Amino acid sequence: LFRMENNILQSCHVEKGKIHKMLGENEKLSAVIFVDDIIGSGRTAEDNLSDLAEEYPRIYTMLPTGSFFFVSICGFEKSIEKLKDSFDNKHIPVEILTCDMLGEESCCFSDVSNIFCSD
Repeated sequence: LFRMENNILQSCHVEKGKIHKMLGENEKLSAVIFVDDIIGSGRTAEDNLSDLAEEYPRIYTMLPTGSFFFVSICGFEKSIEKLKDSFDNKHIPVEILTCDMLGEESCCFSDVSNIFCSD
């Protein structure tokens, strides 16, 4: 959906396992965008981007700094901050962009939840 809405060609859309090959073959490539629906705990994003760095140690240096993005429709503020810290500590240069930031009140079982009140 993200690809279609942003007029990104099918040939420029690849799964995680083929990113390294695409970076090596496509001289016109200017950015890599990872897309997910939600950053809940942030674990999926952290695991996938860390795995990518381990499998292909040079991947984040194949393009100029500022060329890697992780885009989500929504995400919890605390998880996004944790994810940013993790990427910084692991030297993974990915900018996180989230359309709708969710606070603690959006967590179902939080003490300040708007979904399930303690009344």
